[in-house]
Amino acid sequence: MSGKVSRYDWQGVVVLKKNLCLTLVFIVLVFSKALSAKQISVMSYNVENLFDDQNDKGKNDENFLPLKQKMLEGLCEKQYPEWRKKECERLDWNAKVVLDKMRQLASVIMSVQADIVVLQEVENLEILKTLNNKFLSGAGFVTVELLEGPDVRGIDIGVLSKYKLAGTSKLHPVEWKKASPAPERPTRSVLEVSLYIGDGEKASVFGVHFPSPSHTIEERMDAFDTLRRAASRSSSDLIVAAGDFNVTANEDSRLYRAYASDIWDVSHHVGCKKCLGTNYYKPYGRKNARDSWSFLDAITVHKNSKYRFVPSSIDVVTRFKGIAVGALKKPARFIPETGEGFSDHFPVIATLRK
Repeated sequence: MSGKVSRYDWQGVVVLKKNLCLTLVFIVLVFSKALSAKQISVMSYNVENLFDDQNDKGKNDENFLPLKQKMLEGLCEKQYPEWRKKECERLDWNAKVVLDKMRQLASVIMSVQADIVVLQEVENLEILKTLNNKFLSGAGFVTVELLEGPDVRGIDIGVLSKYKLAGTSKLHPVEWKKASPAPERPTRSVLEVSLYIGDGEKASVFGVHFPSPSHTIEERMDAFDTLRRAASRSSSDLIVAAGDFNVTANEDSRLYRAYASDIWDVSHHVGCKKCLGTNYYKPYGRKNARDSWSFLDAITVHKNSKYRFVPSSIDVVTRFKGIAVGALKKPARFIPETGEGFSDHFPVIATLRK
C-alpha cells in the first residue's frame, strides 16, 4: 500500500473542513441570536388575604388579628354580614400564622423564578418587604413596590422585580363612567410601576385587581377603560398589565376578547390552550348555575410593545406540590390552623420576548 495521499483525498479533507467551518459558523450565529433575544418572565398571583397581625387604622382588617386581641377589644361584634362576624370569631391570625402564610406563598413564587411578580390582596408595603426579606432573599428582587389604595378592607397590589425602578410609581383611580349609579365604595386603583429592563429600555408594569364578579360588568368595563387610558400615556418598550381582572368565563368573550383585545394580547387567548382557569367558583347572578373555571387572572401585553408572548411559556401553575386539591383539582386555600395551603387562585405565568 502506498503511503502517498492523492489529491482527491486532500480535496475531501478541504471539503470536510469547509463543512465543519460552516456548521460552526451556523451554530455561533444561532447561539448569538438566542443570547440577543431578550426574554422577560412575568408572574401574577392573587395571594388571598396576605395580612399582617396588626390593626391598620381606617381599614376593615379586624378579622386578621390575633383572636385574643379581637375578643378583648370586642372587634368581632362590629363585623357584618354574619359570615364575616363568624370568621372573625373563629380566625386566630397570629404571628405564626402570618409566617406560615408567607412561607407557603414564597415556595410557589420561588418555584417559578419570574423576573417580575405582580401580587394582589397584599395588606401593605411592610408585609411585602417582610415576604421578600425573609422568604424570597434568593430570588434577587431589587424592587418592592406597593402604594396604599382606597380599598376598605385594605388589600392592595404589590410588585416585586429583579429590575430597578425607573421612576415614581403611581395609582390610577378607577373613573366611573359606564357604571350607573357609581359604586358607593371605592374599588382598587390600577398600580403603575416603571422599570429599567436593560439596554436603555424601560417597562411599564400595571398591576390590577378589578371589581369582583358580584359587581356589575359596567364596573369592570370602567376599570378596563382606566387601564387603557393609563397605558396609552406610556412610551415604554414593554407595556404589560397583570393581575386579577375578575373576568368570569361568562364574560370572557365580552371583556377580554371584544372589549380589550384591540390593544391587549391576553395570555390565555395566546397560549395555555389546555388550561382550565385560575379560579373555580359558582357564578354570580345566574340561577341554577354550576360551578365553573374562569381566567379571573391574566397577563396582558399592549400591542404597542416591542415584546410579545412566547405562547408555549404561558401557563397556570397547578403542578406545584399541594397547590391543587380534591377531585376537581381546585386551588388549595391557606388553612391557618395547619399552615397548609396557599390561596384560592392559581398563579398565571408567561415569558415575553422581543
